Amino acid sequence: MTRPFLSRRQLSLLILFLPGIILLLSLLGPNTPPPAWHVDQDFRVYQQLRPELDHYRLHLLLPSPPVSSPHRQLEQRLLFAALQRQLATLSQQGAWLIQPKLHQQPGYWLIEARTLQAPTSSELTRLLRQLQQPPVLDWSVLLQRIQAEQYIARQTPEAWLKTQGADNDVRMPNPAAAYHDRLQPQHWRLTLSGPKRLFLTLSTDTTSQPHVTTPPLSLQPLPLPPPAAPATFHLYRWPLPAAGSVQQLALDLLLQEIIQQALAQRLAQQSSKAGYSLVWEATPPQGLATLILQGDHWPSMTTWLPEQLILSDLNLARRRVLDTISQPDLLHSWMDLLALHQLPADTLEHLPAILPTISLPQLQQWLQQQLESDYYHTLSLPASPKDRRNATPQ
Repeated sequence: MTRPFLSRRQLSLLILFLPGIILLLSLLGPNTPPPAWHVDQDFRVYQQLRPELDHYRLHLLLPSPPVSSPHRQLEQRLLFAALQRQLATLSQQGAWLIQPKLHQQPGYWLIEARTLQAPTSSELTRLLRQLQQPPVLDWSVLLQRIQAEQYIARQTPEAWLKTQGADNDVRMPNPAAAYHDRLQPQHWRLTLSGPKRLFLTLSTDTTSQPHVTTPPLSLQPLPLPPPAAPATFHLYRWPLPAAGSVQQLALDLLLQEIIQQALAQRLAQQSSKAGYSLVWEATPPQGLATLILQGDHWPSMTTWLPEQLILSDLNLARRRVLDTISQPDLLHSWMDLLALHQLPADTLEHLPAILPTISLPQLQQWLQQQLESDYYHTLSLPASPKDRRNATPQ
């Protein structure tokens, strides 16, 4: 006869304490490792743990709304050039950032830099305040340079079409004050990759206007006639809501892939002079999608494009989105995207489960609504006469 593994007294004690043990385990939750990405409570500082790094990689992002008129583009170029000047000055003065570079990305400005030591909140606050201080320069001379650069850049058909939005003459009563207001510290976001998680915050102070008064400027682009075009160019532009949720981000990503599919399939049937470009700026609070088609035999996008979505390969679009998520060299760019839209740090973990829930009719309906909105507009640039004579029939 074998003895029981537990005595009656031990069984009684086990029954007594078992409910408490179960409750404790349920409160502790599963023993899962912490996520590799972290975000602060204000959704302004995003961090990726990279234990193999011996430095910290910083991205400072400043949301920049898309522009559609030459006047607003001139204003944006002027302030961007002033920020370049101020960043260069700080770098020459021995700022703690290593090789800072300023880039203009769709929907935001980006300062990219490295640092060997872990940055602190006070250092970041001081840096943002230094960047906000207007650089010492002659604003009228800078404007003349930017006007010339814009004139040269707008001589291609695509660039000319993208900045043909209607706008009145934009005046800048005090350029230094306009710069100071544009570079408010509370507008910035930070993404950071490094060997350790840091507890950082970005300044939310709204500082007063600078005491510097600069002469007013009239932001008038240099006159530019329509450029010569080798073929007819058509511009289609519609609004994009900001990706304020994981669901909206998934829809945006799939829609871009599906539209690219439809355009590529149509392009394969066109002549050598056909082409297209798609710029997707889903910037908070309101973005723009800009589609430019080259050639005479494109159908009307308002009706054709939504219809083509039903014929697209949605599974292929999902796979392409997932492929970009899995590429290690793109992870910091994804973190920038989350920071721009202030999305949760675990957004990419949820995307694979959300993508299959979005259907082609849902994408079609969403696109149709944008193309029928009051902000949708089109513009065409006809082919130059000599190019039209040389065009081959299709």
